Amino acid sequence: MSQENYSQIVGQDKVKKKLNFLLDGFSKTRIIPHLLFVAPRGCGKTLIAQETANIMRRTKTIVVNCSTIKNVKQFFNQIMFPYVYSKDTTIIFDEASELPRDVTMALLTILNPNSNNRNDFTLDEGTYTFRFDQNSFLFCTTEAQKIFHALLDRLYRIDLEDYSYNDLGKIINNNLKLKNQIVQDEIINEVASVCRG
Repeated sequence: MSQENYSQIVGQDKVKKKLNFLLDGFSKTRIIPHLLFVAPRGCGKTLIAQETANIMRRTKTIVVNCSTIKNVKQFFNQIMFPYVYSKDTTIIFDEASELPRDVTMALLTILNPNSNNRNDFTLDEGTYTFRFDQNSFLFCTTEAQKIFHALLDRLYRIDLEDYSYNDLGKIINNNLKLKNQIVQDEIINEVASVCRG
């Protein structure tokens, strides 16, 4: 797989190279490590996670804002059973630092690495097997330090790079082009220089 996979993503060359290496392995095994994308707000964590999911081409990709998850029962009834369990799915946990404690504990069991690349999880209604060749788990956060340490140990961390002013200018210009707007390069450069505050 090549960096062409992420051609619409500006910058992040080291991240793209690392992801392409992991995706090359995925293309052979249908298994990718459970990924954690870490960066400040607005750096494209969720965008890169979604693009990674698109490249994997599982049947379904769902994005879950973790602040909407209240407890493990709701998590399973509204997300895991209908969209993930026994299905070919990538699940993206956005704002992963907001996961409730009981959901985090469930994920510790589900994501426990082993040579079988699958785990059983028991809930009131029965025992469910989650297979890593069928399910991919991607996490995004600005606050990795708030994620429970044992869950962090199960995730392959990918830190996004800070954008250069040149990259910020390209992002601004690309967004303006989507709106059929043309702005002089000098103005783009001036705006890019103040984008970080």
